[in-house]
Amino acid sequence: MLTGKQRSYLKGLANGIDAVVFIGKEGLTDNVIKEMDNYLEAHELV
Repeated sequence: MLTGKQRSYLKGLANGIDAVVFIGKEGLTDNVIKEMDNYLEAHELV
């Protein structure tokens, strides 16, 4: 679990970025999960 300080820190980071993952009518596919994993490795937040 995240502490309140950790959650606040991540919210502050996320405030300045645009969404990069959109879930379409196909739902959460394996490709979407792979791309999210790759993006998280590179950027910490999606």
